[in-house]
Amino acid sequence: MIHSLVFVFTSLVNTYAIYLFSKGLFGDYQKSKKMMYISYGGYYVLSTAIYILFAIPMLNTLINIIMCFILSIGYAQKLRSRILYTVVIVAYLICTDLVSVAIGGLRKIDVFNKTDYSSEIGLVLVCLIMLLIARMVSFRSYHKSEIQIPVKVWMFLVLVTISIAFISVALMTLTISRELLVVCLILLLAINCAIYYLYDAIIDRMNQAAEMDLVRQQGKYYQHEFELMQESEKQIEILRHDMKNQIIHLQALLRDGEYADLSVCMAELLGNVQSYSGIKSGNKIIDCILNYKMTQILSERIDFHYDIVVPTQLDIKDFDLISLLGNMIDNAIEASLKEPMDAREIELAITLQYNILVLRIRNYCSKLPAKLELDNLKTSKLNKKLHGKGMLSIKQIAENYSGSVRVEKICKQEKEYFEMECVLLCCQ
Repeated sequence: MIHSLVFVFTSLVNTYAIYLFSKGLFGDYQKSKKMMYISYGGYYVLSTAIYILFAIPMLNTLINIIMCFILSIGYAQKLRSRILYTVVIVAYLICTDLVSVAIGGLRKIDVFNKTDYSSEIGLVLVCLIMLLIARMVSFRSYHKSEIQIPVKVWMFLVLVTISIAFISVALMTLTISRELLVVCLILLLAINCAIYYLYDAIIDRMNQAAEMDLVRQQGKYYQHEFELMQESEKQIEILRHDMKNQIIHLQALLRDGEYADLSVCMAELLGNVQSYSGIKSGNKIIDCILNYKMTQILSERIDFHYDIVVPTQLDIKDFDLISLLGNMIDNAIEASLKEPMDAREIELAITLQYNILVLRIRNYCSKLPAKLELDNLKTSKLNKKLHGKGMLSIKQIAENYSGSVRVEKICKQEKEYFEMECVLLCCQ
């Protein structure tokens, strides 16, 4: 009876370990959360019931193969990857079962008949091993996150698991009842699971906070775009109102032969018409970002040139595009402000060809190091903890879209420019 109760609990923990393992291999579950709970819940109930009722290793293995393949349907993978996923998970479960059997002292197993195995300590220790392995594999999924997980945090989680395993072994050497020992081991395992769960919950909240920050930034871009459109409409109304009088005045100057005054008036009129009315590339997100940044670019008297040829829709998340383009422009502005006002220059080019999006930005820089490396670029701002994350964010976004980032020194018309090129694989 005690063995069955322990198995019910450890089987639940093992299901959580499989979830972590799957997340590390294939990322987030693509179906709804409800479907995820049903899938993993069904796996837990069925695999636990089959073991308690029959305890036949071959039957348990077959059930795991079928259920793991069903679980793989929830992840965005091809059939070949689903088969590989099933093989890896089942092999992972078999290996941990063998460890459990070795700990329990069972040397001979008949895979086609019911086994007589009742090591509660083995079940708990194997759970700890599974959690540790699954947690290490799941760290891979955080490489694509906006949140950077320090190595010391990872080491702390590993240390917690190892410490709990050591305490569990130490408890086995004490002269206490079997029931009390099992309760202590289960409590230690529950503490370990709780720490992992809290860790994941904190990371999720941090990711949500980062996304909300980008959403607020996007809101600023849209607000600025709206204000710019309102200002443009006002200017158009003013020009429309004054145009009739201006044309009458120009006709009078032309009739009287006052060509010098005519030339001055036409220059003034042309200047008013050609005043800045915002960037309009056709892509709403790019326009919003650039028009928002143009306020600072114009105020700092930076000579800005752009060439943007993209469709109205890009197969890239707004969150990623805002972060990527915003960081690239911010870095160029920050570098330009170190130069004399008459030497500040930024060139931006964005193109999409054959489903490859290329963002290239270039700024004049009078003091460039002889060797440029992306990982060695650092912010010049005083607070290093709050700034300098832009380069890392750019690199991560490029990797998420199977792309790359390149930095190099460009010589043009006897001037040196810093150039960054970001290439992303996406579709129209």
